[in-house]
Amino acid sequence: MSRAWYSYTAGQPIDQVDSYLLILLTPYATSGRTLRCIYAPADPFSSHPAAVTQRLLYYITDGMTSGGPTPKSPVGAKKYVYFYP
Repeated sequence: MSRAWYSYTAGQPIDQVDSYLLILLTPYATSGRTLRCIYAPADPFSSHPAAVTQRLLYYITDGMTSGGPTPKSPVGAKKYVYFYP
């Protein structure tokens, strides 16, 4: 399944697909604890992701705790969740 970047709509539940909107540009990584966007399974018929997986939820909570893009390992791993200050 293909993936795409989705921007988080602040104030919405992080586990609901309706809380994210498709973005066409690739975001850049910054440090912070405020959820910015996720790289999630794409739904070709919607502007929302197909799913917010348990793995993505883990990456979100890990990043909120550690204050940066996740996953952190292995070194050089593709980042699936970005944050901002």
